[in-house]
Amino acid sequence: MLDMKLFFRIFFAICIVLGFLAFTQKGDALSVRQHQDFAERIVIKPEYDSATVFSEGFAAVRVKTERGAKWGYINKHGKILIDAVFEGANPFSNGLAAVQVGRGSDAKWGYIDYSGRFKIPLKFLSASPFLDDVARVQVDLPQGAMWGFINTRGAWVVEPKFHDAGQFSQGMAAVSVATDVNVYGYIDTQGKLLIPYRFERAEPFSEGLAAIQFNHDAKNKWGFIDQSGRIAVHPQFDFAQSFSEGLAAVRIGDFAFSKWGYIDRLGEMKIKPQFDLADSFSEGLAAVRVGEPDLGRVGFIDRKGGYVIPPQFGAADRFVSDRAAARQGSAMDGRWGFIDRKGAWVVEPKFGPGAYVMGMFQEDLAPVRIGSQLSGRWGFISR
Repeated sequence: MLDMKLFFRIFFAICIVLGFLAFTQKGDALSVRQHQDFAERIVIKPEYDSATVFSEGFAAVRVKTERGAKWGYINKHGKILIDAVFEGANPFSNGLAAVQVGRGSDAKWGYIDYSGRFKIPLKFLSASPFLDDVARVQVDLPQGAMWGFINTRGAWVVEPKFHDAGQFSQGMAAVSVATDVNVYGYIDTQGKLLIPYRFERAEPFSEGLAAIQFNHDAKNKWGFIDQSGRIAVHPQFDFAQSFSEGLAAVRIGDFAFSKWGYIDRLGEMKIKPQFDLADSFSEGLAAVRVGEPDLGRVGFIDRKGGYVIPPQFGAADRFVSDRAAARQGSAMDGRWGFIDRKGAWVVEPKFGPGAYVMGMFQEDLAPVRIGSQLSGRWGFISR
């Protein structure tokens, strides 16, 4: 007669094996379904080392070539329209894209058109996309690397004489001429100094106001100025973001004990400081985090400070065209997808773990990375 203890050992062993097989088959089936759902969203398969958003029908992508990793441009069907021959590439704007040729001290930037031909020669140390027909560029001069601004023909509209410069916004740009400690003022599109150099840091104008850090009484607080340079909101915050949709996110307190809230254009606190991190409003909603990084949860509030989407995500970007990228889970093993304005998944969170969604659909496509930062590949998904 079979020993009963031995019988039960055999019986339980069989149960464990059968359970494992059933679980594996179920997992395989789930994996297949996820792969099928994932494949339906991919419109340009992930085969690039890196990628930018689409702009003017082109997206810059980096691919491996016989001469190393190079950047080129594809269309919305994934076809290479401009060969991958560049060491760096920016999105198109105003019909031109800034590209880099060479590396290290030999690197130079210029601008190409849709055919890939150079319209502005390779002569800049750095070059930014065009905004309102003006681009910020840096050149090497005897007094050092200096910033200026050019038009779409490559002619100087503001001569290179600044040690630092921001992009133009609402007809003005923050610039600095200091060599040791940067002190910022604002110029117009002709290079005329409209607001004197007196700020420690200066952000672009948005909705008629600019966030500035003012070293008044050595307190280094943030406030806001108007376009005449007048203080519109007295410097009193430990950090401030630009205005968006009539509100600006501001931080009260040092990093370890700080809270974020929102003020209006008069400096009145409209949403009391209560969040551990806060983003600007976009399409009527703002992403806020409650709790520490990767431990807290992100939700979305309306302009009155009420939750429209309760905190539930590991991370989330701002809304663009009624879609926001959101991560379910931690940075280590979470998965990215897209939500609608009610917080429902419109693109299920299946990009991960280790994946990354750039955060916005532009021209109806969004870049996504499948896999880790080191070995992942970039492709594009549709809305």
